[in-house]
Amino acid sequence: MIHNTTILTTTDYIKNNEDTVTAFLKALIEAIHFFKTRPDEVVGILRRNLAKRFGLDDEEYYVHLQREWANLLLRKPYPLAAAIQNVFDLDAGKDSKVHNDVSPLEPWDLHYLRVIDDSGFIDKLYAA
Repeated sequence: MIHNTTILTTTDYIKNNEDTVTAFLKALIEAIHFFKTRPDEVVGILRRNLAKRFGLDDEEYYVHLQREWANLLLRKPYPLAAAIQNVFDLDAGKDSKVHNDVSPLEPWDLHYLRVIDDSGFIDKLYAA
């Protein structure tokens, strides 16, 4: 199962826009941090933006939503092995040769996330 969005782009885009890719990943990490560590503000944002759309204005609903989603979001957004396998199986279902010719990890480039993580960026964010 996949709990979060899979983020993807082309190899060419990454090669030509490394600074943008790094900035995007840092912004995503900061957004996850905000969501996990500032629940009162997140509840207000969710309520303001979703109440009309879903016809739900009960604050407890949004408190519950924030808690549940915060538990699903990983501080370090590395994909889970089960999620990688799920994406692989979905793709392989379209082309059975994929299972024989490609490793489930081959399409995933975690280099930029690893560089950010190894720099201490994520740990410092949560230590503050």
